[in-house]
Amino acid sequence: MTKRNFTKKTGLVVSCQKLPLFMNIVQQQHLAEIITELVELLTEKYTKGADEHGGDLIDMSVEDLLDNAIMENIDQITYLLTLKKKIKPRLNSIEEAR
Repeated sequence: MTKRNFTKKTGLVVSCQKLPLFMNIVQQQHLAEIITELVELLTEKYTKGADEHGGDLIDMSVEDLLDNAIMENIDQITYLLTLKKKIKPRLNSIEEAR
């Protein structure tokens, strides 16, 4: 199965994936949905960053890229730990109900 995504503004192909044939149709569809959402989110985030920061990401120094990646990772960990704290009581209730 081949999945193609076209941007609405430019018509450019932004993703072309061959999905593994060993996966069943439900798995293939789920993966295709994840890929589609990823492309949409990445395009939005990259475009917003380019607009806000100017310049080309590819031209950033290795040190700046690494520093920014570390800071983004710290943000991600902060969000994940907060999410875990918020949903833990619900997860415990679900486990107890089983």
